[in-house]
Amino acid sequence: MSIKVEDKMTKFVVTISPRTTIREAWGTLSRIGFRHLPVVKNGQLVGIISDRDLLVYNPKDNKLSEAPIETCMTPSPITCSSNISVKEAARLMIANQIDCLPVISGIKLVGLLTTTDIVELVAEGHGPEEAGLPWTFTVEHITNEDSFTQ
Repeated sequence: MSIKVEDKMTKFVVTISPRTTIREAWGTLSRIGFRHLPVVKNGQLVGIISDRDLLVYNPKDNKLSEAPIETCMTPSPITCSSNISVKEAARLMIANQIDCLPVISGIKLVGLLTTTDIVELVAEGHGPEEAGLPWTFTVEHITNEDSFTQ
């Protein structure tokens, strides 16, 4: 039996509005320790912002940092439902080269599934088959003597 998104997603989701400034978004990300913030307007998901999206903005540049987040968010992000498998969600993330999937029930945001959530399955000892992951791998012991130079 594969693990469902609802079993692994982050259910505590902090959201911001499209009018939140870039400076405020940086502050929120720093304060809560997350890498993604869903953007919600009138109770509906309208976008998402990541810490990487904000890297091009200098929080000390008053003009840029006071711009609303809607100017740099990813609008209409790819989403999934909570009842799909982590495997399906991982494939969706790989195909679209994204690190976070907002989880939707109807039009309501109910969680986030991130690459960190998926990697935690492996760290918890779940094999790729058990976790329903779309890949297989072998972990080898690496010592300090091993070299990664070419």
